[in-house]
Amino acid sequence: MKRIKIWTLLLFLLPGMLLCQEAVVPGKVVDSVPLGSSGFFSYYVPSQYHEEKAWPVIYVFDPAGRDSLAVETFRTAAERYGYIIVASDAIKNGSYQENYKNARELFNRVEERFALDTVNKFTAGFSGGARLAIAIAGLSKDIKGVIASGAGAQNNTINLVRNNPFIFIGLCGDEDFNYIEMKLSGVIFDELKYPNEIIWFEGQHQWPSAQVIEKAVRDLSVIMFSRSQQKRTEEELMQMYAEQMAYNRQLQQEGDLFWAYSDLEKMRDWYSIYNKDGEIKDEMRSIRRNKSYRAQRSDMSYIAEIEPLYLNEYVDFLIEDIAVGDLEALGYWDQELKQFDNTFTQGKKEAYRKMSTRVKSMLAVIAEQAKKELVEPKNYDQLLFTNIFLTLLDPENEVAYLEAMRFAVAKGEYDIALYYTDKLLESGFSDMERLRSYPGITLLRIQPDFGVLLEKYGFESRF
Repeated sequence: MKRIKIWTLLLFLLPGMLLCQEAVVPGKVVDSVPLGSSGFFSYYVPSQYHEEKAWPVIYVFDPAGRDSLAVETFRTAAERYGYIIVASDAIKNGSYQENYKNARELFNRVEERFALDTVNKFTAGFSGGARLAIAIAGLSKDIKGVIASGAGAQNNTINLVRNNPFIFIGLCGDEDFNYIEMKLSGVIFDELKYPNEIIWFEGQHQWPSAQVIEKAVRDLSVIMFSRSQQKRTEEELMQMYAEQMAYNRQLQQEGDLFWAYSDLEKMRDWYSIYNKDGEIKDEMRSIRRNKSYRAQRSDMSYIAEIEPLYLNEYVDFLIEDIAVGDLEALGYWDQELKQFDNTFTQGKKEAYRKMSTRVKSMLAVIAEQAKKELVEPKNYDQLLFTNIFLTLLDPENEVAYLEAMRFAVAKGEYDIALYYTDKLLESGFSDMERLRSYPGITLLRIQPDFGVLLEKYGFESRF
């Protein structure tokens, strides 16, 4: 009888307990919130949040489902400009249909739980998450803008996004292997006549700094206000303008004059509501007079011509060579990459060095993806080729050396295995425990020449 009374009491208390658990917590990243059958989500609402006001929302997609990281990345921008930020661990690289389903569940859950401004709904994402954010905006009339980091729209995306116009803000590191794709995105959205800008930052394939995210959200807010789709006080608007000018002048102080000038060109459109065109044009004239700006403009113009040529040719050849797995083709790659390095990687101009990083990073991505898709033992030739190629790209890639040794042993090519043992040790590798226990090279370790190599580099030979 007592047990029945306890359960009866719990049934009455449970709804209240659940409501307490779901209470919105302002000013803090909240994670591990249940999302029905689709995992969990994290959120951030500004410290001034209250349910009497409708708040804009940004749904953020991380390619690895790192929902807390995605929300934290946007936290300072959300606090500064008054946005709700939401991300789910159930939305990540994988099936688009599954992601669409999980995104719908997330949207419904968030709309039930928070006081949302239904006009100001946006998506954002990094890498594969950026492509998903664009796809969802293309499919939904409710999404008014996208902040896409590290990946953008592609030619095959045009039909998807053609029918539902939205604001596009791309973020991309100047050493990101998707640099060309992001530039192409600007062309695509220009042709579609969608409001768009690309914000470049120093870095590789990564989420940008909070400062860059703030700029993206700030520009998004100003564009929405200029369309009478978002309310902002005059004080807020003047503060945004001041922050934007400070951001641009920091670019100038850091020597990024080409980016600063491009940013000012966009400001003339986005910030025309401030009647500051004269001030902006004065900044632009000042930059144009600078010799460094003219040199940067010339370098960027040259790179815009040659980078796609190198990238297209290298990518096509690499895909063909991996498919064949012919080691003789590695001679071509060895010479070609050395010449490429002499011209660009080791060049005096920073713009050339960054282009080199982008091109070689893309080749590394293709090779690493091939390794995931190739099957043992059927593709031993291709796997051996791919790992040797990775050592040419990066002479300090320990895993590639070890894997090249393993596949050479699997093919009975002990001379090749010993050669890459030598190259590995020459690169500075010293983890003998790892080398002696690495799977698949037992038959190599008992070779007399293997012991000779160890002694050559000052290590003990056990055979």
